[in-house]
Amino acid sequence: MRRAIWRSRRGLLELDLYLYPFANNKYSSLTPTDSESYHALIEEDDVDILDWINGQEPVPKKYLSIIKAIRNYKA
Repeated sequence: MRRAIWRSRRGLLELDLYLYPFANNKYSSLTPTDSESYHALIEEDDVDILDWINGQEPVPKKYLSIIKAIRNYKA
């Protein structure tokens, strides 16, 4: 869990505002599937993640659930 929270600090402020609070407050309650998806997601390129969260690019199928959870948390 700590690794996921640490890796959620990115360096792109806009992305930090989504990922760090989500990981810090919701990671422990994720399903095992969403937890795996989150770990895979944070290995992706920052710009791609931000575009998926903001709806500027189509979200890859494997990340649909976790991106939806991040969006819902931020809303």
